[in-house]
Amino acid sequence: MVDLHCHVLPGVDDGARCVEDSLEMLKKAMAAGVETVVATPHLLRGVYETEYLEREQMTADLQKSADENGIDIQIRSGVEYYLLPEILEDTTRLREFTINNNGKYILVELPMQIIPSYAEDILFGLNMRGVTPILAHPERNMRICWEPNILFDLVMKGCIAQLNVGSILGYFGRHVRKAARILLIHRLVHVIASDMHSASSPTLDQAIPVVEELLGSEKASHIFIEVPRRILAGETFHKEPPQRFESARKGLRSFFSRHKI
Repeated sequence: MVDLHCHVLPGVDDGARCVEDSLEMLKKAMAAGVETVVATPHLLRGVYETEYLEREQMTADLQKSADENGIDIQIRSGVEYYLLPEILEDTTRLREFTINNNGKYILVELPMQIIPSYAEDILFGLNMRGVTPILAHPERNMRICWEPNILFDLVMKGCIAQLNVGSILGYFGRHVRKAARILLIHRLVHVIASDMHSASSPTLDQAIPVVEELLGSEKASHIFIEVPRRILAGETFHKEPPQRFESARKGLRSFFSRHKI
């Protein structure tokens, strides 16, 4: 498997604090069946800023440490870019922020509480530049959590959605857990990642039984194996048509009262 979202670079954000932490995370990922992790440190100007050349060097250094410690896993570079208008200011550097430097996919993070008024313009702008936005853990955004059709509209406009393992398993509370499962059922999720911040974070394999139960083994394999591999390679992949949430007016409260999820 390929884990597209992992805070494994040491000392750059709220993820691994040191190389020893990074190696423990990589060991755990390898044991879970992960062959490649994409190191995606937060990128938020004025808070978390690791420039491209530094990220590339840190990725190479961590790969060397992993090899020396017998950890059979590949590490690729990327970022988790907090969605701000500045992302479009320098189009010549946009490739530096994409997954595996492929120039095709970029992991972007929405605020946890709101959908900014500028969000659609930025996401559309990325698409127009040939870069597909991957929305990191949209189920944790409170607007989407209670109004899933917000994500439906974004997916219809060309975005991809990445769900967190921890969300499916209930690490962020029952509302996020239920929202995560509803997004899966309505084909609003394209890929699942760990979003590991430490060795205590859940790994990809822990979510597989849940997704297989909800979607079946074939669709689970698509989400866990085929899609992340294609994203890593900068390739397109088949997307099933998303489904609108059936009760947009009443929201998830009504749905939850009638379904045990």
